[in-house]
Amino acid sequence: YVSKDTKRRNYSARVGVRFRDVSPQAFLGPRYRVLVPIDSWDLRFTQEVLWWTDRGWESKTRIDFEHEFRNRLFVRTTADGFWTEGENGYFYYLGMFIRQPLSPRRALSYEWFNYFKTRPEHVLNEVAVAVRFRQKLWRDWLYYEIAPQARFPREQGFDLIPGILFRLEFIFGRYQEERV
Repeated sequence: YVSKDTKRRNYSARVGVRFRDVSPQAFLGPRYRVLVPIDSWDLRFTQEVLWWTDRGWESKTRIDFEHEFRNRLFVRTTADGFWTEGENGYFYYLGMFIRQPLSPRRALSYEWFNYFKTRPEHVLNEVAVAVRFRQKLWRDWLYYEIAPQARFPREQGFDLIPGILFRLEFIFGRYQEERV
C-alpha cells in the first residue's frame, strides 16, 4: 500500500509472504523514502521496519548517493545496515555499482560490496564482486538476470568462492517504466 508517492518522498506499507526452505513466511511493515538533490547528484534515505512470522522484528536503513552521467552511465554508492531481532550485533555493507546500458532492453552492472558486522567485534566479514547482465523479455514487466560473482568470506580465509545468480523477475500491478 502506498500512501504518498512523489519523486522526493514515498510512504508505503508492505504485506506479503515469501517462501524460505519451502515454508511460507509472512511479513508486514512500513517504509519511508526521501530523495534530496545535491547539485547533479541525488542522496536517497530509506528506512523500513518489518515483522516476520519466523524471526520477529527487522530494521533496514539505507543511504544511496547516485549520479547519472551524460553517457548514460549510472553510478551509485550505498551504505546499507540492518538489525534483526535475536541476532547479535548490527550488520551493514558499503558498496558501489556502475550501470551501463547496452540497449533500451539490456544493461550491464558492475558491483563491489564490502560486508561488515559489529559483534563480537567490528570486522570486515566478506567482500563480493559481480557483473550483472539484465534484459527485458517479451513484455516490459518480465526480466531475467545472469550475474557471475566472486565472494571472499572471512570464514574461508578470504579465499575465492565463485558463484552465479540466475533470476527471473515479474512486475505485477501498477508500475512505472523502469530503466533496465
